Amino acid sequence: MRITLKLIGLVLLSTFLVINFSLSGFAEEEEVIRVTGVELDKSEATLVLGEQLELTARVYPANADDKRVEWTISDPIVAEVETSGQSAMVISRSQGEAVITVTTLDLDHTADFYLKVIVLVRSIDVQPKQLTLAPGETAELEARIIPRDATEQGVLWESTNPGVASVKQDGRVEALAEGEARIIARSVEDSQVNAYSLLTVASGVSIPGETEVPGQESLPGETEELYPPEAERNFAFYSLYAAAILIGLSVLLYLFIRRRNKLPEQAGAAASFSPGAGKGKTPLLVGISGIYAGRKIEFDQDIITIGRDPSAARVVYPSDNTGISRLHCTIYFDSELESFTLVDSSSNGTFLSGGRKIEKNQPYTIQPGEQFSLSEEGEVFTVELE
Repeated sequence: MRITLKLIGLVLLSTFLVINFSLSGFAEEEEVIRVTGVELDKSEATLVLGEQLELTARVYPANADDKRVEWTISDPIVAEVETSGQSAMVISRSQGEAVITVTTLDLDHTADFYLKVIVLVRSIDVQPKQLTLAPGETAELEARIIPRDATEQGVLWESTNPGVASVKQDGRVEALAEGEARIIARSVEDSQVNAYSLLTVASGVSIPGETEVPGQESLPGETEELYPPEAERNFAFYSLYAAAILIGLSVLLYLFIRRRNKLPEQAGAAASFSPGAGKGKTPLLVGISGIYAGRKIEFDQDIITIGRDPSAARVVYPSDNTGISRLHCTIYFDSELESFTLVDSSSNGTFLSGGRKIEKNQPYTIQPGEQFSLSEEGEVFTVELE
């Protein structure tokens, strides 16, 4: 009897322990806190090529047991993603679009970030840079965006003198009246990035037509014998026509020589010139785009320096413009040869209109009308002789 009671007690104790252990196991399972969602601190952004941005993922609830996440990108060529737990650094590498997705390891909750990478316009090259038309004539201008892979390729055309010339948004120019006008192409992305073509409108040659002589009516009894023979009339007409052409060409040649060489007009005599007559022209540094757009700066003792240091530079940029060096570049003018020399001394570089970077501290001969830009800032200049 005593053994039976002990056996019953052991059975009851074992049953109690098994039930208690099972219940504690259920309780532990119920205490696991699962992830219910995830979100990013940013949903979309546009980055310039080479720019970077940090993303942060927030997992819900905040006290979830497993808050681990993984990051993926739809196009790894567009951007590089450097991850560290719930944070990711996005570095733009190429123009395009991509989707960056964060996924929780617990229950695969996701959130997306939409990225667009663009290439900014640095400068514009307009061709031809100079143009001469007669009133009523038309021509087409071409604007090329630099760099070639810039995201926004659009330009807006305008004329500084609409009374002299008009321009359509496809670059087609129409000459209206004598004078000069700058035909400007501005970047749709940034109006401060622009370039222009100098248009001169000069009168052309008009062909004289046959006119009736007032009062020259046939009288009764007059015959065709009173008029010169047909051959003589043709000879007179073509002689007048040839004389008008020669006079017109002489006038145009005279205006052209005056414009190119700035010769003073001589009273009662034809304009003349000789080798070296163009000497004495004024060398100018002309701003094409950027903060000096439209400015003409004369050379001081045949030299102009550009940079951020006001004590060393003639053309001074703000001190916070780190894209421009303290002494970025220098332009020299040789008055005997009438030539310009460009020397780069910057850390970010000086570029020609085709995007070619010139070698540092090496002189480069630059022609009047040829454009150059400072670093990647869209600050474009040219040199001229007036």
